[in-house]
Amino acid sequence: MVKIKTYYLKQGQSSIFKTISLNDEVCEIYNLFENTKPKKIEKIIKKLKRNGINAVVISKEIHLITDFVNSLSSHEISIFDGKWLGHYLILDIIHKLVEKGKILDKDEVAILANDLTEEVKGSINELVKKFKKVKIITNHAEKFKKLENDLFQYQGISIIISNNKKKSLLKSGLIINFDFVEEEINKYNINENAIIISIDEKIKINKKRFSGIIITDYEVKVNEELGNIMIQDEEFYKKEIFEEKIYNELMGRTQLSEANCSKYEIVRNIIKENKIEIDEIYGLNGEI
Repeated sequence: MVKIKTYYLKQGQSSIFKTISLNDEVCEIYNLFENTKPKKIEKIIKKLKRNGINAVVISKEIHLITDFVNSLSSHEISIFDGKWLGHYLILDIIHKLVEKGKILDKDEVAILANDLTEEVKGSINELVKKFKKVKIITNHAEKFKKLENDLFQYQGISIIISNNKKKSLLKSGLIINFDFVEEEINKYNINENAIIISIDEKIKINKKRFSGIIITDYEVKVNEELGNIMIQDEEFYKKEIFEEKIYNELMGRTQLSEANCSKYEIVRNIIKENKIEIDEIYGLNGEI
């Protein structure tokens, strides 16, 4: 496992002579605007690639330049956008919702997932400790059978695996979406007051009676002791700075099995070590 050399992209002041300039881990881009022509964007991308830039954290300002952001992705330049880290912060997002009085620990929780990834498995193992009733909604029940059996055999915990589109989400006060797309979710009857956490997929529920909350984004609190100068830069989203830091710290640990820990447990430990907390959570209509 190898760390990814990452640059922080931000806009520089206008320059007649320069397209980009590199200074340690910061790359300033000149004359980049919302209406920048495709040929100009292509020229900037080529310069980034020539300078070996394959992974980036982009400033808040650059986030708004959609054509440029899309071009980065299409040229296989990885963007740290907080989504990967968000999967490991599901418990913290839920804690914030409890703090705000939006949900209770006794609420029924449903997890929407077709793939049993490390993040999904780790989240399930934690959620069964907090909630009385946990459901897995999936089109691939066979992938979750071993986990279901292990939870019952070793912890005496029962979970429900279902794909009943009429009934399986009607009583779920909290729904956590890992990989269902909008079209797939809307095939189900959904609790009209449900809170849906969907960090990866920006979804809308096309039901007239649905008056719940859909959480699509978050921001984290800063740990002043970390000593990373980028964390103090208000031009960047802190969740994306932390994501890059945590991802590369994980990649730097070559013997992940030393302490008999899963990747999920290692990332959760890094989060705790750095005292990372959810600062705000955002729905489709803004801050919650």
